[in-house]
Amino acid sequence: RLAYIKDCYGEILFTAPIISVNISHRMLKRIQAEMLPEGHKFAFLCSHDSMIAAVLAALKVVPYELPNTIETKTPIGCKLVLEQWVETCGPNPKRFVRARLMYQSSDQIREMKQMDLDNPPMSFDLCFTGLEKMPNGMYNYDDFMQHLLNSIKAYNATAIGQNPFL
Repeated sequence: RLAYIKDCYGEILFTAPIISVNISHRMLKRIQAEMLPEGHKFAFLCSHDSMIAAVLAALKVVPYELPNTIETKTPIGCKLVLEQWVETCGPNPKRFVRARLMYQSSDQIREMKQMDLDNPPMSFDLCFTGLEKMPNGMYNYDDFMQHLLNSIKAYNATAIGQNPFL
């Protein structure tokens, strides 16, 4: 019951479209910079679960419920992982993005076991409204980057009183 209250509280405060694009704007711009081809090989951006909720709402993640946890949206300690993959076969390398949430299950938290290869965290692939996954289960890099840019631009719409997602 407490987790349900926490999830509802987070959704009310951080995931309404006009709120999410305003709260997450700077983080989305930072993610965009890190995802560029000349970005870092690895970037770790640390934030609160409320920021993750806002980022996911701004990116229009398809509604989901995480398995094996009492906090079904953004468990405390969850990680948003955005991976870039490059397929180098052929003359034109293809780039892809995989998006997922990593978190501890309720049992892993209760048992206080260290995460390792024998006890990995939970992994949940995310889907985005308006983006189609490729046959490999990932998103085309250019499509994802345009989707990210659209979420960044939505912030500007709110500044002039427009619906950010029209």
